[in-house]
Amino acid sequence: IFEDDYGEYTLLNNISKELKEVRCYSDGFRQYIQANGSIEWFLKNKLHSPNKETPANIVHYNNGSICIEKYYINGKRHREDGPAVIEYYNNEDGSIRFQQYYLNGELQTQYLNS
Repeated sequence: IFEDDYGEYTLLNNISKELKEVRCYSDGFRQYIQANGSIEWFLKNKLHSPNKETPANIVHYNNGSICIEKYYINGKRHREDGPAVIEYYNNEDGSIRFQQYYLNGELQTQYLNS
C-alpha cells in the first residue's frame, strides 16, 4: 500500500507497453498513468475528476508539456468554477489555445464569446 496526495492506493506496475501503472484507491477511484505521462481518473468505470482542482483526463505533448485537460463528473464533462476542457499551445509558457465550459455534459454557450 502506497500513499499520495489523494490517499492510500494499491499499485499495479508495468501493465503494458502503453500503460505504465494503475493506482487503485480505497474510495473506488482508479488512476491510469500512461507511459507518455497522460493520466485518466475513473470512478465506477466512468471518467470522474477526484476533486475540483484535478482534471479527470490530462494528455501531454511528446515534450512533456500539457496538451489538454478535461474535467468530468460521472462520465460527463463538467466543471462549475472554470472551463471543463482546456487545450494548451505546445510551448513553455502554458498559454491557452482553446477552452470550453460544460455543466453535466451540456456545453455552456454563454461562455463562448468571453
